[in-house]
Amino acid sequence: MRKLWIGVIGSLVMLVALDFLAKTIAEQKVADAVQARYDLAAKPNVDIHGFPFLLEAATRRLDRVDVHAESVQVARVELAEAELRMHNVRVESTSSAVAETVDADAVIPYSELADLAQDFGRGDVTLAFGGAPDTLAVSGTVSVLGQDFDMVAYTRVRVDDSTLTLRTTRVEIDGKPAPEQLVQAIGNRFDLTFRIPKMFDLVTLTGVEMRPDGVVVGMTGSDIALG
Repeated sequence: MRKLWIGVIGSLVMLVALDFLAKTIAEQKVADAVQARYDLAAKPNVDIHGFPFLLEAATRRLDRVDVHAESVQVARVELAEAELRMHNVRVESTSSAVAETVDADAVIPYSELADLAQDFGRGDVTLAFGGAPDTLAVSGTVSVLGQDFDMVAYTRVRVDDSTLTLRTTRVEIDGKPAPEQLVQAIGNRFDLTFRIPKMFDLVTLTGVEMRPDGVVVGMTGSDIALG
């Protein structure tokens, strides 16, 4: 009986080891496919959820696959990091698959966001965290009656489709509220409107959140092909 149990345990250990090996190989293939699909400079990290993996693989459908990449350029935007969560991934061949739905978060540094604003004709401003998840600080120099003022406008960010709209809620000079006459003189000069480009084939922008390290952009899409 003892030998029987040893044999059973040995077989289970072998199956787990084979399952882990197969999962690791599959994760590498997904990483290669994602890297090639989006022309990434470095291979992303991939985590296939579910156990046993071989049972899922036999059905050619994976419940969830997570992809994490850092310092990647997508759609001409240098992202600090990106996290893609792929659901109901249908494996069509050894080199191709289709995710039924994908939701993702990407962190855009404020310098990159300022470059996007420049593309829409506003290259004279600096963007930074405004102290709240929905607030962006827009800094720039404004000339009023021949005098230059270095100002910071705190703007409320609104998302409409793939467009970010920034509307000024308060203006400061040297950390103090700007005089009302000056605020009226600059009007809506710090109000911005620009688009976030489509990234990872995800067509819907679900939201944005300001953080000290950048803007977190939420995206979603369906029927996303890999490979």
